[in-house]
Amino acid sequence: MSAFQSGLPYMLFLFFFVLFMAFSGRYISRFSLKLIIFVGGLWVGIGWILSGIFKSINVIAITYGIIAGSGVGIVYGVPISVISKWFPDKRGLAMGLVISGFGLSPLLLHP
Repeated sequence: MSAFQSGLPYMLFLFFFVLFMAFSGRYISRFSLKLIIFVGGLWVGIGWILSGIFKSINVIAITYGIIAGSGVGIVYGVPISVISKWFPDKRGLAMGLVISGFGLSPLLLHP
């Protein structure tokens, strides 16, 4: 397995995370936040479960990279929206802490 093949699922994950984050931002004000979290969480769960079942790197690129990455992108905008409404006077600090927590979460969740 080449370095490109081993990094492909994560590259796709990041690409679809950013892509779906941009698209889901439009729907946060239109739909219930619970519905958005449910749909995104469902995609993430399905992607992770399928990634655990299959062993082919190409299938993992689809299940982890595309499906799970899209789900995380859908869910990511919800806490940002909620935090900006909860702390209107300290919006930058609050959003910075939430984004830092999201970015640092692999330190706690890595295998």
